[in-house]
Amino acid sequence: MSLIDVRSFACGDWVAPTSPRLIRSAVDGTPVAQAGSGALDFAAMARWARDVGGKSLRETGFHERASMLKALGAYLTERK
Repeated sequence: MSLIDVRSFACGDWVAPTSPRLIRSAVDGTPVAQAGSGALDFAAMARWARDVGGKSLRETGFHERASMLKALGAYLTERK
């Protein structure tokens, strides 16, 4: 089985891991994935969150945000 590259969604793009660290199975300790944050520009991510993500989030109401969180929870529950 090949390792899964855990990508990060940053500034509207998916970023592949650099200087990755292994993520091991909780069951038997075998490597299952790799993740890394070396390619991420955290200052740019904070600016993007304030300028783009925050603006979009502020345009939604409380109940709309709750529905999004509920849908995310259902999606993750189906795939665990």
